[in-house]
Amino acid sequence: MWREIHGSEPELPPAYQPDWAERSHEDRLREAARRYFGAEVAGTDMRPGDLLLFCWRPDLPAKHAGILSTPDRFIHAYEQAAVIESTLVPSWRRRIAGVFRFPEKV
Repeated sequence: MWREIHGSEPELPPAYQPDWAERSHEDRLREAARRYFGAEVAGTDMRPGDLLLFCWRPDLPAKHAGILSTPDRFIHAYEQAAVIESTLVPSWRRRIAGVFRFPEKV
């Protein structure tokens, strides 16, 4: 999505390792979202097109991302299922760690 709206990514992510967030305990995904998207949006104000960050447990950094497609659905890459649209059921909603709005194209 970023590429579609703004062109190339502002920074290249490091090589993926399954335990990257747990090892460092740094919330690198949320920090990057703040750098490029700005302030977080209140969960009560999220709207289609917003970036959602998820953490698996409250004491862990955000490790998964999706884009809200309707008030109750989001698009995300799901291991062994490619890119899918899922219902934002209570178990997903509880894991929302941050909501960000894509910046306007200048």
